[in-house]
Amino acid sequence: TAVSLDGRSSARVRGDDRSTAVSLHGRSSARVRGRRESGVIITVGGDSMRYIEMTASGF
Repeated sequence: TAVSLDGRSSARVRGDDRSTAVSLHGRSSARVRGRRESGVIITVGGDSMRYIEMTASGF
């Protein structure tokens, strides 16, 4: 799966049955990597680092 969104911020989504990777570029950058079994880990870079663990069902 490959998705690219262009606007004030750009997003690239790459993934397969096992993993998903999402990168957002703007004032802050975000990278999403995870497995459907264990969920997805989101890292957001900005003034502070935030780690959010979500289930794959959220996507």
